[in-house]
Amino acid sequence: MGEVLFTAIPGMYGFEGVSRTVAIFVGWAIHLSHGTVLGLIFGVAVTVVPECGERLKYGFLAGVAYGIVLWVALASLLMPFWVGQAMSIDPPVPDWRLWSLLGHVLYGAFLGLLIPLYRRYE
Repeated sequence: MGEVLFTAIPGMYGFEGVSRTVAIFVGWAIHLSHGTVLGLIFGVAVTVVPECGERLKYGFLAGVAYGIVLWVALASLLMPFWVGQAMSIDPPVPDWRLWSLLGHVLYGAFLGLLIPLYRRYE
């Protein structure tokens, strides 16, 4: 994921051609902020369907589905298109990288389990 994290993500926000150190910091900061906002959106969404926010099985399945939706819509379609517009590189659109799917599914599964677990002990 190195080149995506340290080149493409910073480049989407105008940080193309910065030093490797700055690119690492900016890439991680942007990626973590995206993950935070998307996690908050998921948290709000599962309050609409109480079973997803209270039961582990449904929360897990909702999280996995959310991860897949994020991968298709954002990582595979929007991001490569945005990178192609903002930078001098031309990534494939759609960009169906399986390691990216795995990462987004794990992220969604974690979110889907985290909320019901938190609610059990609040």
